[in-house]
Amino acid sequence: MQHASLAYPSSLIPVLETVLFCSGLLLLYFKSDTCRRWSDGMLASLSRLVPSPGRAVLLVGLVAGLGSAAISLIQGPPIPTVSDEWSYLLSGDTFAAGRVTNPASPHPALVGVNVIGHPTYQSKYPPASSLILALGKRIGGHPALGLWLSAGLLAAACTWCFQAWVASEWALLGGLLLAVRLGLGSYWNQSYWGGSVAAIGGALVYGAVRRLTAGPRLRHSLLLGLGLALLATSRPFEGLLVCLPAAWILGRWLFSLGSAQRWAALEVVVVPVVSLLALTAVGIGYYNWRVTGDPSLMPHFHYKEIHSSHSEFVWNRTPGNASQHLDLGRPKDGGVPSWWSVGLLQGAYRFWLVLFFLLSPALAVPLLLGAGALRGRGTGPLVIACLLVLFGHFAADQFYPHYSAPLTAPLWVLALTALGSLRQTRWRERPVGAGLSLVAVMVLVISFLVQVPAFRPDAGDLSRATEEIRTELENEPGRHLVLLHSGIRLNFNSADLWGAKVLLAFDLGTASNRELFELYPDRRKWRMTLYGSSVEVQPVELE
Repeated sequence: MQHASLAYPSSLIPVLETVLFCSGLLLLYFKSDTCRRWSDGMLASLSRLVPSPGRAVLLVGLVAGLGSAAISLIQGPPIPTVSDEWSYLLSGDTFAAGRVTNPASPHPALVGVNVIGHPTYQSKYPPASSLILALGKRIGGHPALGLWLSAGLLAAACTWCFQAWVASEWALLGGLLLAVRLGLGSYWNQSYWGGSVAAIGGALVYGAVRRLTAGPRLRHSLLLGLGLALLATSRPFEGLLVCLPAAWILGRWLFSLGSAQRWAALEVVVVPVVSLLALTAVGIGYYNWRVTGDPSLMPHFHYKEIHSSHSEFVWNRTPGNASQHLDLGRPKDGGVPSWWSVGLLQGAYRFWLVLFFLLSPALAVPLLLGAGALRGRGTGPLVIACLLVLFGHFAADQFYPHYSAPLTAPLWVLALTALGSLRQTRWRERPVGAGLSLVAVMVLVISFLVQVPAFRPDAGDLSRATEEIRTELENEPGRHLVLLHSGIRLNFNSADLWGAKVLLAFDLGTASNRELFELYPDRRKWRMTLYGSSVEVQPVELE
């Protein structure tokens, strides 16, 4: 998924980018000298444009943040299209109100998908991604401002990370391209589904680790600790995998120091990082305790207990919990495929999906072609980090591209390194490698521009229609309770189940509806019904 619109299917985007990339290769072949001059001029201009690393980080962050704001101001803020977004919005609304969680839901019909209703009413997801939505709501009154901020911070953090691994002009180019690809041009910041916070965490970890091994400073230790905290509170499983090579880098560096230097490094690096990790662990335990009543029970797993949800891993799949996303490898008799066959097939698919989504063919192909040139450049831990996360996807039962967010910065560092190593590549005496960076710019910019009109649901989309009805009821006098047709599960409640002007509830039958009406006797009652692809709302009374 890269956009929510039904104007054209997302499957056309890979085709478009492949065609653009092949067209760029033809241009490189027939106009190789011209492309080389343009590419050299582009890199030289970037080097002169922002000579200071700090200014480069600021520039890229502003491009991404202001660009995201411009899209929202022109097209309107994102409209939630999946239940996960409403879950994140619920958590963001809770934090913006100054609460960790909310009182238990008075009725199960008021609790949306991916939300727990007891012992408290809160999202099942880790809190980090929702905190930035809450910040946007507190600052500007709307969670979309949090998306603008996350877009800017994502691009800035990744540029800062790139500067530790590649030359300054390549870091700036990579930061700008990433701002277009992920900061502006993906659902990470064109919806409320998340992705950017975990990517920021991964960028901080690998940017800080590289700098610490060159000369330990307290600020880099604190940024490393912050990155680890963001990963632990956004994508803990993938975050753990991506951090293992970073821990190995630091450990090897510490043991290479002399005794006196090691004690100094422990004071500047280890103590601050461990202290921040301890605070993070305490904070996670406190959050779990407030939400689920048990410091060791994450809301995500409590949700699975309540709903008997499917397993997290392919080796625990059964006919009752097999994910609808994993029909690969299913036997002809309709039984459950072996976990290893599903893992291999889905893992291979996800590997290519991650490369396409995060990089596009314009960067993924040079990465694969230049993989051999990565040897001897100190990028081995980055390769291992990416492989660990990708192999983790082989085992996971479900997958969406934001699951790979922690490896964003390491993967882009590898792609930029490979792209630079191919600059001297010649084919049939033509300097085709020098212009690959120019092709990358062309592919990513054109792909972004094509997708801009599709960043919001179409006028007839169910999520847009239900949101418009909610807005209309918000503008009506009084307070309202709306029963939802069984096919409508996209639009749900905010944090305040008593004070909200419009409350939505699943229609669970007459007895359930009567209980709801008794709970909220002063509200006007409605039923939202799905007719084909259209939605209507009508007054309702119980017999």
